[in-house]
This record gives sequence, C-alpha cells and structure tokens, in this order.
Amino acid sequence: MRPTRLAPLAPFLAAALLAAGSLPALAQDATPSSACAAPSDTAGAAAVPGGSESLTGSQPGPAPTSAPILCWTGTDGNAVLGTRIVAVSSQVFSLTDQGEAIAFNPDGTEAWRVPMADISQGMLGGLATDGTSIFVGTPTGLLALNPADGSTVWTYAVDPGGRNAASTGVFSPVVAGDNVAALVYTSDSRTQIQRSVVAVKRSDGTQVWTQPIVNNIPAGPLSADATSVAVTEGDGSLVLRDVATGETQLSVTVQQIGAQVMTPVVLTRDDLLFGDTNGAVQALSRTDGTQKWTMTPASGLVAALTVNGQYAFINGYTNLYAVDAGTGAQAWEATMQASAPPFGYEPIPAVVDGMVILGTSDINNPGALIAFDAATGEQKWRVDLDMYGAIFSPVVVGERIYAPSFNLVDIGGVLAFGLPG
Repeated sequence: MRPTRLAPLAPFLAAALLAAGSLPALAQDATPSSACAAPSDTAGAAAVPGGSESLTGSQPGPAPTSAPILCWTGTDGNAVLGTRIVAVSSQVFSLTDQGEAIAFNPDGTEAWRVPMADISQGMLGGLATDGTSIFVGTPTGLLALNPADGSTVWTYAVDPGGRNAASTGVFSPVVAGDNVAALVYTSDSRTQIQRSVVAVKRSDGTQVWTQPIVNNIPAGPLSADATSVAVTEGDGSLVLRDVATGETQLSVTVQQIGAQVMTPVVLTRDDLLFGDTNGAVQALSRTDGTQKWTMTPASGLVAALTVNGQYAFINGYTNLYAVDAGTGAQAWEATMQASAPPFGYEPIPAVVDGMVILGTSDINNPGALIAFDAATGEQKWRVDLDMYGAIFSPVVVGERIYAPSFNLVDIGGVLAFGLPG
C-alpha cells in the first residue's frame, strides 16, 4: 500500500494533534556537543533542500570528508508538522510546533527564537531563504526575517478568515527569481476555502501577482527557478506559471499524464520531473508537456527526487535509485531500509561532493544517515542513530550536515552532523 502523502494534510493533522494535546513538550535548549570540530567558514552560503528551489542544485558544502558524528540535536517539537529546514553560513533555521521561528548556532545553542503565530489559529506553513532573508509562512501572512536576529524585515499580510483556522494561511514559500512565491489559503465561510498562489517581491513583500488554484483540495508544495513557478494543484494537475507575471506557461491535466502529481516538481532547463500516484517517475517536456520518459522504481514508491548533472536521484523509500535524467534509464540502485514509513514523508536527497546523502524513515528500525557514491551507488558511510523515526531532507554546508527528524519514542528535532573535534 502506498503511504499517505502528508504534506498537504499537515494543517489538518496539526489541528487534530493540538486538540488531542498530543504534541510533545518543547525543550528550550539544544543539546550541544564539544566533540565536534567547528564548521568551516562559508560566509553567505545558503543551503536549501534539493540544492535549490528547482531541486536541481548541489548543496553548497563542503561535506564532511569522512563519516560524521552526531554533534547536537536542536529541539523544535514535532517535526512531522514541518519537515523543511534551511541554513545560511554556519546557522540553521527551523520552525517549531509552538508557532516560532528558531535559529541555531554552530554549537547547537539558540541564536534566537521568535514567535510567529498563535498556534490556536493554525500552524506555520514553511520557510525558505535567499541567503539574505528567511521567509516564513504563517496563518496571517508571509514574513521576511533578518537571519542575524530574527527581526521582521517586511510582512505580506493575508486575512485567513478565522473560520477555518487550522487550514488557512500562507504555505510552501519558495524563492522564485526576484520574488517569493507561496500558497495562500483564506476563508469567508465555515465550509469554503479559497486557494491561490501569490508572488511578492523579495526586497519588500509587495505583491507582484496572484492566481487562483483548484479550491476543493490542498495543493502540493511549490518549486521554482528564475523563470517559472511549478504549481501542483489540488486535483493533481500541474501548472507552470511565469515568475514575473503569473501567466500560464504550461498546463497539464491528470488525464494527460495518466496519474496525479505526487511529489515536489523538479525543474530542469528542458524538463519537468515528478513522482506520480502510480508509483512512477515521469519526465515531461517543459515546452509542450509531452511525456519524454517514465520509469517505475522496483519499490513501486516515489517519495521525492532531485536532478544533479546526468542523474535524477529518486528516493523510493526502501531504495535509492539513480536514473539518466535525459532517458530514464536506471544507472544504479542502493538499499536504504526494509520497509516504507506509514506516512508519505518527502525527504529530498542531498547531492554534494560526489555523494548522495539521505536519511532513513522506517520507524520499525533505528534511524540512520547514509551517504552513497553518486556515480556508482556504493555506500560511502552510514551513521546509525539511537532513534526510531524519520530523517527528512538534509542540507550540507561548512562540513556540516543538518536534517530535521521525527522520533517516535522521544522529541525529534534538527540533527547536526560534523567531523570529530
């Protein structure tokens, strides 16, 4: 059975967990370790899942030169509700299940923690960065924060409506050229939610354009590059919009592709790649939407993928696959874990220094962070952890690897891996 996709359901799941009082208590301090060497200097480097908002970039790196150790865990609450982190230079940023944005220093101590929302009004909806600002989706708007101290640079306000608090607000912000694009959900009744995608200027938050999307089902996460924003609408169709104007560049229906789009969309120069509800990866022409190739991993599951150079790297939950990005021909396959997770987490592989780095998500076995050779699939190293849960999309900068995590038997948090001191 295919795991249920979690990302669009996060606002609703959050409301249920809050009502039940089942979110774990939030510790106020990270657990730093003096056993790790200090990260290397990477002034201004910004690290995001997939290497870029188009999921086609290398992590800024450098990566640890050998198997790292766990340096510290920065507690941010229940990471299932927000599985994306970003890093700038030697700081890493996350969101908490208490409605806060939080920054961790290289040693795991907190640089700052800033309230972003009253969690009774809904949960935070994601974060992004361009290396200059941290962009946070909240129940009442999109905010740009100064990474140095968490102060607000600008606010793009929305009226959530107040009647569907758990499922309204701003979600899935991504940097799109000179703009930030995000999903906006508002409500003017107890039953109807209006959904749209909006783009605002990165510099001051001024609205550039807004376009409606299918309103009966939550949309999937956005992805973007300098010219286009990829929108997975609620019915599983795919729309490519112009970054500057919001005009439709390409629209592909579920009937045309034979399945619903299931994963964040990868935007290469010529193609659009994604996993679908049939458990296959498809590559469509960015020009006219025609299918170039399709490939079904042996696992029959696709959590997320990224393209780097010649290969598309596919997280098939139990196995990692490398396929030729131009043809879909499989180059190699590597085992990650015995079984798929109960929910459809979307961990995106990190590609850096000739390695593909990804964590496990099989809650029946202790978690691990694994590095594979990008050319051959050979396991380079494996770090086993004392946890049962999931490790989400890692980012790599300054000889550090950072990844959000969910721990079934304890509080999860941001994991920081580095070289021994």
